[in-house]
Amino acid sequence: MRKLLFFLIIFSLIIPLASPWAAEGTREADAWVVDKVVARVGPEPVTQREIDSLLRDNPDLTRQEGLDLLIDRKLVLSWARDNGLAVSSGELEKAESSILENSSMSEETFEEFLSSRGQDRQDFENDLKEQILLRKALAAAVRTRVRLTEEELKESYEEIHPPTETISIKHILLKPDPASPESEAAAMDLASRIIEQAREGVPFESLARKHSMDEASVSKGGDLGTFRKGELLPELESAAMTLEPGQVGGPVRTRLGLHILKLKDRTISDPPPFSAVEDQLRSTLTAEKSREVQEEWLWELKDSTHIEIFSNGG
Repeated sequence: MRKLLFFLIIFSLIIPLASPWAAEGTREADAWVVDKVVARVGPEPVTQREIDSLLRDNPDLTRQEGLDLLIDRKLVLSWARDNGLAVSSGELEKAESSILENSSMSEETFEEFLSSRGQDRQDFENDLKEQILLRKALAAAVRTRVRLTEEELKESYEEIHPPTETISIKHILLKPDPASPESEAAAMDLASRIIEQAREGVPFESLARKHSMDEASVSKGGDLGTFRKGELLPELESAAMTLEPGQVGGPVRTRLGLHILKLKDRTISDPPPFSAVEDQLRSTLTAEKSREVQEEWLWELKDSTHIEIFSNGG
């Protein structure tokens, strides 16, 4: 949950233009808590109004999660300013234009939307400016800490893209009555005779059409098709892996009944060339490492900053 909260710093505090219109009276409901301080992050206050606004836009969050988010936000913004990061007017204008374009709102509709939330254009631009600053701070903090080695890339490649083994099999299914020892004994005797006939050269397809009780494969001479590891019932896969192409084995019991197997073919497909998937692997691993680094960095900020939480609102 901590990682989820950290990434919500980025995305949950921008005005959600796709959200429903705020309920009438929101501004009045928030007014009384405008100065109620519930926590301090260094010299920066966290107010009840900020928590209420965040929870209104993110109703799935608990109050504690909302408070944690705001503390994280204050920490990152403070770090950004201490390290000389800023947002230019060009960056702000570009981001604002993009949001308006994606929301399909006219300027007039947008102003009405802000008013319904108890905001004006300046409030919106201040929020957006902080949002951009948060992104820049995270990027700057992560950039120098994320390093991928060739060994890590190769290990990930081998894990994600191992050689793929496939097997093609046929089977004959017998279904004895599990409650009848006589039926079970008869099925085992029949299975032994079928296996013996198949090994003596009687076509497996003919035996399948004559004896198999699997309606889906009987018309195909017992052909089940081709499977990768993990796609077959475990009992069948284990038995099939012990056979050589053309060899008949069994009987194998599964929840479906007794199976007589014939391995048609076994193939091993090579993975895609490393060069073909390297960029995707690098992107995936960089994203994973970035999340880890961001989490570590945030805890470092917490450890170096005096944070107070007031049970009675300060």
